[in-house]
Amino acid sequence: MKRILEEIEKTFTARRVLIVFILVVVFFAKEIWIVSIIDKVLLVPKDFSNPVLDVLFIIASFCLSLWFIYLFRRRVYKASYTQINSVLAINVLLLYFFFEAEKYKWNYHGLLNTNFEYIWLMVIPLSIFLLIHFYSFLKPVKKIQRKLLPEYRLTSDNPKEKDERDLLGYDRVVKKLYQILINQESRKSLTIGLVGPWGNGKSSIIQMLLDKFEPNLSYKERFNQIFNKDLLDDYLIIHFLPYLNHQEEDLIKEFFRALSSKLKPYNGKLSNLVLEYSKRLVDLYKNKVNLNFFEKHITSFEKTSAKEMYDDINERLKETGKKIIVFVDDLDRLNAKEILQVLKLIRNSADFTNVIFLVAMDKEYIVKLLTGKQEILNARFIDKFFQLEVFLPAIRKESLRTIFKELLTEKTQQFRSEFPTELQEALNHQHNLFDDYIHNLRDVKRAVNQITLEYSYTGEAIKLKDLINFIYLKLKYPYFIKILQENKSKLLKYNKERDVVILEHDENQENSYDLLDFFRYESNFDHKILDKYSLYKDFKLEDGKDDHYFRYSHDDKVLIIKTLAYLFGEENETKDTKSIKKLSNFNMIIEQRLFEDYLGDDEFHDLFNNSGDALKELVKDKYESHKLPQLLDRITFYKPDSLAELKTLIETLAYIYDNRNNYNQYEDTLFKELGRKVQGFIDQNISEQDGLKMTIKNYLFENKILSLETRIRMLTALWEEKQNNHLWGLKDEYIFKTSVDIYKTFLGKYQDKLWRYNNYTFYHLGQKLSKIGSIKSEIVRLTKEFWTSQDIELLCVQSINIEPWSIQGFTLSDGIEYDFGSKREFVEFVNDHGLVNRPAIKEFRKFFDLYRRREYRGVIFFTFEKSELMKKKIESQRNDPQYTQEEYHGKKQLFFETSFLKLENDWQENRSLYTQENFINIQFTILDEKLSIFMATTDEGIQHLIDNRLSFLLNRILELEGNEIEFSFNEKDFKEGKNLLPKESNHYFKLISEQPKN
Repeated sequence: MKRILEEIEKTFTARRVLIVFILVVVFFAKEIWIVSIIDKVLLVPKDFSNPVLDVLFIIASFCLSLWFIYLFRRRVYKASYTQINSVLAINVLLLYFFFEAEKYKWNYHGLLNTNFEYIWLMVIPLSIFLLIHFYSFLKPVKKIQRKLLPEYRLTSDNPKEKDERDLLGYDRVVKKLYQILINQESRKSLTIGLVGPWGNGKSSIIQMLLDKFEPNLSYKERFNQIFNKDLLDDYLIIHFLPYLNHQEEDLIKEFFRALSSKLKPYNGKLSNLVLEYSKRLVDLYKNKVNLNFFEKHITSFEKTSAKEMYDDINERLKETGKKIIVFVDDLDRLNAKEILQVLKLIRNSADFTNVIFLVAMDKEYIVKLLTGKQEILNARFIDKFFQLEVFLPAIRKESLRTIFKELLTEKTQQFRSEFPTELQEALNHQHNLFDDYIHNLRDVKRAVNQITLEYSYTGEAIKLKDLINFIYLKLKYPYFIKILQENKSKLLKYNKERDVVILEHDENQENSYDLLDFFRYESNFDHKILDKYSLYKDFKLEDGKDDHYFRYSHDDKVLIIKTLAYLFGEENETKDTKSIKKLSNFNMIIEQRLFEDYLGDDEFHDLFNNSGDALKELVKDKYESHKLPQLLDRITFYKPDSLAELKTLIETLAYIYDNRNNYNQYEDTLFKELGRKVQGFIDQNISEQDGLKMTIKNYLFENKILSLETRIRMLTALWEEKQNNHLWGLKDEYIFKTSVDIYKTFLGKYQDKLWRYNNYTFYHLGQKLSKIGSIKSEIVRLTKEFWTSQDIELLCVQSINIEPWSIQGFTLSDGIEYDFGSKREFVEFVNDHGLVNRPAIKEFRKFFDLYRRREYRGVIFFTFEKSELMKKKIESQRNDPQYTQEEYHGKKQLFFETSFLKLENDWQENRSLYTQENFINIQFTILDEKLSIFMATTDEGIQHLIDNRLSFLLNRILELEGNEIEFSFNEKDFKEGKNLLPKESNHYFKLISEQPKN
């Protein structure tokens, strides 16, 4: 009912009712004249209509009706007063003339030869318009009910409303001002200044005063006021907002228009006089008539008729008995000329009887602006305007912090349950810059809105303390954020090892400027800690030398550097993955978005609810979603509070270790992190040692989900760092037994099918296991047992190393010593194997024999022709991009054997005979009571070797035997296995091998 009464009150004003009455009177007075016009214009012949036209009119009428229904019910359209009156008037006229048709001898056309007249095609849609309008007013369309999320509702910076809580406790100030305003009597106007810095609640105080002077009364209270005079009836209240006007003369017009409107119900002539006075002032302003401050109005206006108007207004204001209170808000929003215009208005143009101005302003800002524009000399000019200045006290930081926390908590109810705790920690942190940036209630509200918004972008990804400090910087120095984005590499240095961005240090700090005198920032902060940063020195540049920084004052520069130090400097320790110094976090906050591959807290903590295959799948999922690096970062910084949490971390790292090659992770790095987690728990939880041992056994070395290779590698890695980890409380015997058992199982897995020729895992594991305590002999035994029943072609292939830039030079791997005890034992094992008669094995035996003749050292040239696996290995080397040309191209190796052992003694005793150029590359070795001779030469030098070196050795043998025959070596006899000595000799000398073969 209240809403209906309010709408009637707003709609049926006296002016509108009078207009309707006049129109009705005019209509009936001029009815005959109107009818004559209709007769001339609207009458049509009888054959006007046809079926097609009738149908079109019906469709049009129907569509118009539907459109009106859609307009009011779907689009919730609100018709204007003019629209409603026009539709109503047209409908009334149509119906009036329809029912008075006989009087005017009119006949209405029927539709489609029926008695349904054309006129109803207009009346029905118009009637629907009116009916739907009133129905929608009585029963409005219900709004869709939805829950408003507090985090998306902005904290308003509007002045305090009547029912809102007084956050700043200004009610006492309002009461004092109210009493001052109602207790003034003055022949001229009075001006009170409400002085306070920007955002300190001046507008709220004005709104609270307005609520006192213009209370929201019920209809019953307003009805009672008609018969009972109230104190407030003597006051006319004007809320003047000068910043809404864009021209200086508009200020004059708007003020006096508002004054005229307030006076009109009490004195119409005075209201009109005020408007005329306003026009005259504007004319004077446009004609540049100078109305100086503080002069008597008689002298100011004596040459104009405005003086007479002013006096007349003053007298009539006395007659009304009203006191006028003008609230002028946000004077500090205006430019210098507009501020002066308002002051002129207050001091000169509107200096009327019983007028009180209450002006809200930031006086310090206004004085600074006017003096800067050279409009005034100093603050004394402003002082002359005000009879009283009410200074709002600076809001205590503790109060602002409390309001900040309450507002932010209220807006973030739907955030994570940990948010209030994180907020409390962030606000209490010694490096939170709240006191440096937040100075008033407006700062609080802006920061709350911005934090709520940006937290929704980055969520839990960034430490709240860092996020809040960054938002402080962003709100106050938005241009510097642009500088930071465009000059990131100059201001911040990327540490690849830690994956963090840090504030660049000044490498020449000892020669830097002394900036302590330069900065004049007053606080308890020790600015000496800042001069170690390069930016500190950059800010010392004179204005204009650096386009980036010249716009900032000295105090601004210090605050920027201090903020950057607390964000990216040493002052902000990187204790977890949420630090803004982490590169990904910095990029997220700059780009204002949460990266798709971000690992959230819930995802990380979900690991602790899983184990075994489920946990392994979670780890795999993190890798596939590119979150594994973040997971490892989280683990690095996470400190387990219980053995159960440590178990999950151990198991998680073990599964990553198990897939280290697929996940592109270094096993040493993973095992070190595993060690740090275990050792850290051991140091802090001595009482849980037994439980820790079982955890290590069950989830590392006895975990069937892990591959055998992974378990062996972790065992050997643990043994290698024994001095530092003391085997995590496990005994040596456990390590020995577990290692042997796992190795035995590992070998059993390959009993039926061996691995590929380029998979060397078996040998690497054997090498590592052989270094564990005293189990080497057991590892060798198990290895020999395994190969005894296997095809040893693969063993031979993998025991031979190919020289890096060659496909014809080979060596025997040193690693074979760990698996078989020594190279000699390995060769003996091959020679004694049951498959030695296979062509491929015979070829390897020949290679090993040559290697034995060189005492198991040096490079052996050899051409493999029988082993397909060896040829694949050589082909793989040939296709290696690093292999561009043969290192041993054109070189030859020859092995000879003789039964004349004294030749070796002769070489020792008469070395001078053998030290000629021809015998530089020669080696004598006695094997199996035979003398093996190795010679190295080239393709071009082979003939020289036959003619000189070989002939010398053959003749030397004959000489030492005592044979005085003359012997000439026949080159046709230079073949493998053929005796090169003559029949007269009791010994042989034959070529064993010439490699590589042509």
